[in-house]
Amino acid sequence: MFTTTTLTFVRTKTGVVKVAAGERVPTDALPSAIERLLSLGAIVEEQGPPPATADEILAAVGDDPLKAQEYLDAERTRSKPRAGLIARLEAILAAAQTSTDPEVEDPEA
Repeated sequence: MFTTTTLTFVRTKTGVVKVAAGERVPTDALPSAIERLLSLGAIVEEQGPPPATADEILAAVGDDPLKAQEYLDAERTRSKPRAGLIARLEAILAAAQTSTDPEVEDPEA
């Protein structure tokens, strides 16, 4: 996936589309357009997890604390972090931490 660094016009299979800075390049962009825009510095290849809906992220994470941390780190770097998603990812991490802590036995039991 690629993200624009500036307002960009991208040639796709169906025509030319305007893409604002920081937005994803359409998946149907022509390979030649991608190459040209990369060489100009108008787009960059995305690093880390791609932006997605909160439901898609939570589905991808499941109960995996490593994935939860990866997506949480990425979410916190967004210009508008989603508080609800952050809370749910933190809950996944907390649940994983609780399940890996050794259980404390009651000495009176």
